[in-house]
Amino acid sequence: AAEGDKSKVVTILSIDGGGVRGIIPATVLAFLEKELQKLDGPDARIADYFDVVAGTSTGGLLTVMLAAPDKDGRPLFDAKDLAKFYIDESPKIFPQNCRGSIFSKIGSALALATGPKYDGKYLHSLLRRHLGDTKLDGALTHVVIPAFDIAYLQPTIFSSFQLENQPAKNALLSDIAIGTSAAPTFFPAHYFETNDGKGGTRAFNLIDGAVAANNPVYSIGDEPGGGAHGPRRAAAGGQVIHSHLHRLWDIIAPKTQVQRQGCRQVGRLELAHQGRLRPHPRHVQRRQRRHGRLPPLRPLRRPRLLPPVPAHPV
Repeated sequence: AAEGDKSKVVTILSIDGGGVRGIIPATVLAFLEKELQKLDGPDARIADYFDVVAGTSTGGLLTVMLAAPDKDGRPLFDAKDLAKFYIDESPKIFPQNCRGSIFSKIGSALALATGPKYDGKYLHSLLRRHLGDTKLDGALTHVVIPAFDIAYLQPTIFSSFQLENQPAKNALLSDIAIGTSAAPTFFPAHYFETNDGKGGTRAFNLIDGAVAANNPVYSIGDEPGGGAHGPRRAAAGGQVIHSHLHRLWDIIAPKTQVQRQGCRQVGRLELAHQGRLRPHPRHVQRRQRRHGRLPPLRPLRRPRLLPPVPAHPV
């Protein structure tokens, strides 16, 4: 920007979703913070350099960790701690049950089919222990974190810029982080309530924000500072997203079970409910040929080679 327009420049850090692969942006951010510290001293932190930090799913976790304050009003986590967090905590967040009898393995398979693969309790307790009672308005910089509310079948954007007009979104950072990372079939949907600023409460039933806006840049509008304008700005092609999610949620959850416990039990068996999600015919044919129900494919005939054309005598 020109010299006179520097005050109008808005710096935005956007962190996509990706599960455990969040260790990749965590490593990049650690390198960036290290280079900034060479320029501005050891106290430099990522949150000091960006007007807006946006993140979805595991990117939302990183966003919260970068913007959450400690007791001294400085970032709770250094960027170099983020990758270590993933390395140390991922085995506990995603426990692998490799041992046990055949019956325990069968039970685990049935549980996987009828509910989420992980209960998420360790992740919940971990985030609540680190983040405590800090709410969205306590973040050190502006944050934008998309999630998806299965009660309303539309994205919910937790944005620092919206709190004046939508005080109900001033939720605990731990609740926002749990909600945006609640990947369907892996973690249960996250239910919590907040004060709506009018003496009532607002309920949220959240799953992974990546189902609507894996790239959180789509959630950032053109308000001063890059604020989000709400659900309709959550992603390009919103009509397509809404139609797919309506169809998906009609399959995996009855209308009467959206609230609380009902929205938590989403497993892989529900995805095949009433046979609505069918395998591709090509895969069915391969399986039938493998079991002898269809004749094998004929091998392709090699093309006949024409005899070489004799050279014309000169």
